[in-house]
Amino acid sequence: MKRHSAARPPGSAAVRGVVALVLSIVGASGACARGDDGPLGVGPSGAPTLVDAGTDSAPPTPSATVPSTPPPPAGPAPAPPPPPAPPPVAPLDAGAEAGEPTVNARPELARIEPAWVAAGTASLTLTVHGRAFVPQALVLVGGTAVTTRFLGPSLLEADLAAHPLAEGGEVAVEVRNPSPGGGVSGAVYLVVEEEPPLLLRLEPARASVGSGPLRVSARGARFDGTSLVRVDGVPVTTALGSPDHLTFELTAPLLAAPRTLSIDVLSFGAEASAAVPFEVQ
Repeated sequence: MKRHSAARPPGSAAVRGVVALVLSIVGASGACARGDDGPLGVGPSGAPTLVDAGTDSAPPTPSATVPSTPPPPAGPAPAPPPPPAPPPVAPLDAGAEAGEPTVNARPELARIEPAWVAAGTASLTLTVHGRAFVPQALVLVGGTAVTTRFLGPSLLEADLAAHPLAEGGEVAVEVRNPSPGGGVSGAVYLVVEEEPPLLLRLEPARASVGSGPLRVSARGARFDGTSLVRVDGVPVTTALGSPDHLTFELTAPLLAAPRTLSIDVLSFGAEASAAVPFEVQ
């Protein structure tokens, strides 16, 4: 008996051709349609079917890693740093701190202590008061600098030797500040007083009323060319005979009536002597 092969369903070849064409197009473009479980394939009947990705598909080729540039920071760009601060400028009156020499003021002398001293004093510490004294200030006595101690801008001490104190009179005291600037203050005068003259007795020591004028001798010590005899405080004409002898004249009006006259001697730069009485009887 002759066997007949089963007839193929009509259109099956056409279906397979369409599927093959679609797969070739997908493969050429590198895009393979996938379902939820794997890539699509063609089954024995020519219909699309799932292919096991673990067995039939090749592992994906890893893509090359391209280093990425870090993104710019969020927000506005930071402000540039401030410029460095300029060096400090010294004030105009900084003097030596600014590299400039200090200009000294001219000193001012107000007073001295003591203001007088007896002639012949061996030594003396003089206190000087004023203003604008500097540590290098010097006290001048009679124009000569003496040992000076700075106690402050308004106070100095000075040591005086016996020489400027040997004789009576006045000695100029000044203060000098060194340069730059500086200068010499005005003067204050130290009075050097001689020891007072010594009047011991009068010759004669009395006179009669109406006996004038009368010449009288004064005996004593420490008389000099400046010594004057005073009668009741009024100087009269006097002549120096020696350091222990003076002569003077009592005029007629002084002897016109009974009285007691007070006689003393005054020398320049010294106090008056003690008085001696002269009796008019």
